[in-house]
Amino acid sequence: MLAIALSGNIATGKTTVLGFFKKFGVPTLDSDKIVAELYEKSETKIFLHANFSTTSKKEIAKQVFSDSKKRVLLESFFHPLVFSKIFSKIKKLEKKSKKIVIVEVPLLFETSSEKKFSKTIVVKATQAQQAFRLQKQGFSSAEALERIKAQKSLEYKIKKADFVIDNTGSFEATKKQAKKIFEKIKNCYAKKL
Repeated sequence: MLAIALSGNIATGKTTVLGFFKKFGVPTLDSDKIVAELYEKSETKIFLHANFSTTSKKEIAKQVFSDSKKRVLLESFFHPLVFSKIFSKIKKLEKKSKKIVIVEVPLLFETSSEKKFSKTIVVKATQAQQAFRLQKQGFSSAEALERIKAQKSLEYKIKKADFVIDNTGSFEATKKQAKKIFEKIKNCYAKKL
């Protein structure tokens, strides 16, 4: 099975692009949804209370973006669980004879997990667009910048990616690029499966 990781930086449009692939009929997995499911588990709540004195995502985000040690602690708890869930879901899709799955993995390169996937797609946008989108979600410009700077640079990710989707233009232009990549993957790689 071809397991393709979809990544990029915060507010570059990964979820929008994942939605395009879903519309093209490709099975998709969303890491953020898996994290949300994990947040509901009692063992997660125990861990969060013990280490962050709260289970509020907003409060935890404030702590991890101002303290790198806390961020490492949170990531070391969540990442193994998230990847375990991803690969168990991929196995289930494989049993259903699915040939391709696109998995949105925001911290793919930060966790050096790109080798776990067959191919990688990076979604790019300008830093100004990222900041604007984050501010529309209610973050201050300082908070937006803090979140953008917490990730590896887009340039680094683009160099390591197999495919790049430029999400600096229109919705339709982005959709066209996603369609082109989907056709290429389907025609060039899926045949080998």
